[in-house]
Amino acid sequence: MKRIFLFALLLCAMASNAFAQTEIKFASLAPDGSTWMKTMRALGKEVSEKTGGKVTFKFYPGGVQGDEVDILRKIRIGQLHAGGFTGNGIGEILPAARVLEVPFLFHTEEELDAAVAAVQADLERGFEEKGFVLLGWSDVGFVHFFSKDRIQTSKDLMGKKVWMWQGDPLARSLFQSFGITPIPLSVQDVMTSLQTGMVDVVYASPLAAIALQWQTRTKYVTEQPVTYASGAVLLSKTAYNKLTADQQRILKSVAAKQLRDLTVQTRKDNDAAFATLKASGLTVTPFPSDAELGKMEAIGMKTRTQLTGTLYSKDLINRVETAVSKYRESE
Repeated sequence: MKRIFLFALLLCAMASNAFAQTEIKFASLAPDGSTWMKTMRALGKEVSEKTGGKVTFKFYPGGVQGDEVDILRKIRIGQLHAGGFTGNGIGEILPAARVLEVPFLFHTEEELDAAVAAVQADLERGFEEKGFVLLGWSDVGFVHFFSKDRIQTSKDLMGKKVWMWQGDPLARSLFQSFGITPIPLSVQDVMTSLQTGMVDVVYASPLAAIALQWQTRTKYVTEQPVTYASGAVLLSKTAYNKLTADQQRILKSVAAKQLRDLTVQTRKDNDAAFATLKASGLTVTPFPSDAELGKMEAIGMKTRTQLTGTLYSKDLINRVETAVSKYRESE
């Protein structure tokens, strides 16, 4: 009887293991139905299929779990397991990763790709040391100023009520270099603040601006981008370590493919979104001269210098700038 009892326990344990299921709770500010969330849902479906339903995703889009700082806090206490983050959230985990968003450096997406390749291994190790697994990058796109009044020079920002993502050290340093004091708010508060007049200048990629409907409360968009906004999908190491080796392999493989495809699609969608903005009646304002562009790049250089040693190391920014220079020389 004792042997039969032990055998029954073994069978129960094997059955429990065979049907064990891991649900990954994923949150993002990206609205449901957006390019980003469509990809994440496709990623979740593929992972579920390839693991026989043993690894599934539950999604919380559109900021229903709060701003990115709130999402991170919930991941750290185990209420959530993963998130899709923009630079602000990424920087809360690994400040050095903001080296990929320094202002007025990247002219093309290919330059950004060269920079990512130069520091990818360092950033992956950095995320792991902070308790996260980088499943892949998910571009947000080139970031432009959206405003109620025309902005064509750096002086045009003076006296404006400029929004800054609350707690973002890179944005704070940039606006300090411009000589202006921004108004810090969470993303969820921006639309209301545009409606009430609390802010009159915001910044976003074309696709993000449309997804958040900010273009409906502004009249102008700058032709010259301010920076390139990166995004990333990150999973807590605690949740990752609960997966079997085979499940980890499947998750990483599917995520790499889906997020690579997302980057390609996002870049196409941002181009289309910019055309939509112009067709909707927004006025595109170019900077008037090479001299003014030179001033913007000087502001970018000042910001990068201020952040060196605090946000990222001198070695890291040097490698990014070198990668961009080498790419330009090869063209």
